[in-house]
Amino acid sequence: MSPPNQTDATARPIDRPLGLDRPPAKPKSPRRFRLFGHGGPAFLALLLLAGSIWTASHRDPLRSLPATADAEIEMDTAGAETPPAETLPAADVSDRPAGPTVSSPGQRIDNGSGPAIIRVAPDETSLPDLPDGANPAETGGAIIVRDAASLSAPMRLSGQPKPALVEPSPAGLLPKIGPDGERPFDAYRRPAEAIDGPAIALIMGGLGLSQTGTQHAIRTLPGPVTFAFAPTGNSLSRWQQDARAGGHELLLQLPMEPFGYPSTNPGPGTLLADAEPDETLILTRKALASMTNYAGIINYMGGRFLTENAALQPVMKEIAGRGLMFVDDGTAPASQAGRLAAREGAPFVMAGDPVDAIRKPEMIRRALAALEARAKEGGPVIATASAFRVTVDELARWMDAAEARGIRFVPVSALAQDNR
Repeated sequence: MSPPNQTDATARPIDRPLGLDRPPAKPKSPRRFRLFGHGGPAFLALLLLAGSIWTASHRDPLRSLPATADAEIEMDTAGAETPPAETLPAADVSDRPAGPTVSSPGQRIDNGSGPAIIRVAPDETSLPDLPDGANPAETGGAIIVRDAASLSAPMRLSGQPKPALVEPSPAGLLPKIGPDGERPFDAYRRPAEAIDGPAIALIMGGLGLSQTGTQHAIRTLPGPVTFAFAPTGNSLSRWQQDARAGGHELLLQLPMEPFGYPSTNPGPGTLLADAEPDETLILTRKALASMTNYAGIINYMGGRFLTENAALQPVMKEIAGRGLMFVDDGTAPASQAGRLAAREGAPFVMAGDPVDAIRKPEMIRRALAALEARAKEGGPVIATASAFRVTVDELARWMDAAEARGIRFVPVSALAQDNR
């Protein structure tokens, strides 16, 4: 049988015998058009290499050279002919207003035209001679640029305990006096200058119990406010570090038996006046291990416990032996804390009435006004408050205004008597 021809019904490709009458192959492209065949990658690599070499050997006119490249610029242009610069007419300065004359040890750092820019040292005696209370911007346009060292920045305190000032225990890390005699009171108190004039120390208690309340207090109140944390609070390590980063001195609240217990109950871990000393110390150490980086202890309630010498004495000895301050919140008129602190060698201070005994804005404002009056009449005073939002907000507003009226706010440790 002869193979089918193009006119035969079997001319379809499927009807053709294999290998017969294949359609003619398309002509191959010339080699010069097969650039992206086997040799394509090599060509691309050569092209990229050539571009890199060209880029490296040509300066980019849009880039500015650093100041340290001045020598290179001189070398590049040394052999080039530079056309003479066009001579510009001198500026007419006859109509220009004279710059302000400043009699001061400060140094002008401008070019003498326009407002004077004067760099001065942080020392107040080197400021320009301006009228008292005058704004430099309103006295001839002088702009004072202070040295960076004179600018006050928020104080940040360490949120991690010193290894030499803690010891492990079954309850956790306990504070202790270091081998060189350094106490947690010395290491964790907020630094303060000598007090001259009206001063107030504020203690904000109840922190750690409410997440939102604690966060609001840390974000809102300035660093001189001392923060007191409840040992049964949540996330104490986190809040402790945030508060210390904000410059706050810390206290630990120690729950103590009030009159009327258990109807009035400070909560878990309360120190009871009739308990055995060993049991009292176990509860005390458990509370002390709940956080670190605090300078002292403040009682929470404790109307009865503070008046019982036999109950309070082992606690005060423990606190003094660990280098901590004791703050009496002032709610127990017959408290033995001051006498025992002096005997055991613990730093001690007693606070006054709370400013938010009635949590209404107008009543808090009245208490704060009375506090300010006492500070101006009788020297430094200490007040307590609780971390309620209304209290925090009223305190923040009042503190800004009181500082403008000459009140200085200090950490509570600045007012403590060191009985060492």
